[in-house]
Amino acid sequence: MGFIRNLLARLEDSVISKGNKKVYRGIIFCDVNLDDSDDQEFFRITGEAIDLIAQVDPRRFKRVKKELKYIINNELLSRGQYRRRLNACVIDFGRYKFAEDYQWYLYDYAGTIIHEDNHS
Repeated sequence: MGFIRNLLARLEDSVISKGNKKVYRGIIFCDVNLDDSDDQEFFRITGEAIDLIAQVDPRRFKRVKKELKYIINNELLSRGQYRRRLNACVIDFGRYKFAEDYQWYLYDYAGTIIHEDNHS
């Protein structure tokens, strides 16, 4: 089992190293999902979600900034996951329907980031 886990970790590291990245407030946003058309939107809205957390709950923002190295956009079976080995919050950005109700989904997205950070 250790061999497979190590192999998957190396594969994940390789994918992340090739992903489209942006650093914002000390957190690396990394887009590795299959849809290249949403990269800039992912970076922009994730930055807004981080700013919202900082504005509404500075204590949680300090924790997010301290604990998360990455926020990664990737396809998932859920909206979010925490990856302890990477100190990463993995988000399936495509599951958030910002066009339907931007404000509601922005708060929901920020809440998912906080929720996943709590697993650290």
